[in-house]
Amino acid sequence: MTRPVRFTVCLSALLVIVVVGCAPTGNPGNEEMQRAELEQAGMRIYAALPEDSAKAALIEQGQKMYRTAGCESCHSTRQDRLGLQGPPLGGVSKRVMARQDDDALEARRWLVKHIKSPRLYPSPYKDDEAYHGTFMTPYNQFRDEDMRALVEFLWSLR
Repeated sequence: MTRPVRFTVCLSALLVIVVVGCAPTGNPGNEEMQRAELEQAGMRIYAALPEDSAKAALIEQGQKMYRTAGCESCHSTRQDRLGLQGPPLGGVSKRVMARQDDDALEARRWLVKHIKSPRLYPSPYKDDEAYHGTFMTPYNQFRDEDMRALVEFLWSLR
């Protein structure tokens, strides 16, 4: 197989895996179980807000996670999109706080759930025509401490 054909075959296979992996199962019981698991993860990762003395280290670690996970290939850390596919993440804490009745702990828990399952916990931009046809890949592979660091980094973006 030539290199371009091999690349096309691999890319097609990857798209099938992503689409099938993100497709709803049609089983409402499964969705309820997933929501319950995500609620538990949010509470486990954020049993309490981080101490002020720990925030700088968490933000630094979270910035590394952001880059390692490839988030910057779709999202700007500023308040404008900069031509990228996904919504901008600058000011995400304000947007999420508004959806969570200004409860900083619940807002962080919501971000955890959104990152782990964007389909079950859709972005505030889900109905925005500018993002029609885009979707975020679920990120379930992070260890709890890495997820906490990533959320703190996102929280720090202004």
